[in-house]
Amino acid sequence: MKELCIIVVSWNRPHFLQQTLASIQLKREGLETETYVVDNGSDQDTQTVIRNTDWLTGYLLLDRNYGINAALERILPVDYVNRFSHILISDADMVYQRPFSLAINLLRHYSNFGAVSYQHSPEHIALGEFEDGPETWQRKQSERGCSLILETTRLEQMRPLPIDNLKDFDWWVCRDSPHSLQSRGEQIAVLPGGAHHLGWRNGDSTWQTSETPEFESYKR
Repeated sequence: MKELCIIVVSWNRPHFLQQTLASIQLKREGLETETYVVDNGSDQDTQTVIRNTDWLTGYLLLDRNYGINAALERILPVDYVNRFSHILISDADMVYQRPFSLAINLLRHYSNFGAVSYQHSPEHIALGEFEDGPETWQRKQSERGCSLILETTRLEQMRPLPIDNLKDFDWWVCRDSPHSLQSRGEQIAVLPGGAHHLGWRNGDSTWQTSETPEFESYKR
């Protein structure tokens, strides 16, 4: 069984996608992994980036934007639960700073955590901190879904993902699924600085063009 299945959900912004994939290639070192990209109807430039990334295990180019949940349902490998112990669901604007092995080791040793996030969002309040080796982690009840690592068996319990009412993937995992993390009393272990979210940077984001003061020091 391989240790990590990596799925990147993309939509346009090819220069972000290139940086995301380059960082994934580095931070998967030491693990047996497969990496897939599912694209939600992006422009030709983005599709070219995907086609030219020759180390990908596979990719799927959809004809339009179906949303994250529907895209994931289409790309998840057959029998992935028996092929991989863990899965990373990533947005296409994340630059990873820390190895994925940290997340897998933590999930193996702490039964109270149902997922790990390398994204630290200030709007999701931390319940406290804890040390694991040299790393300082935060405990949270919820976090953005742009960089979530969990056991494949836990994700499978939450399927099928809702595709008709476009529920957010992150809230489905954290709160809304009948088998959500919160329904089991599980928390998310968050590693501040584990990844840089490129979509927050002034002038780069397609959805937020003004700087957010809380993120100034975190992004450096």
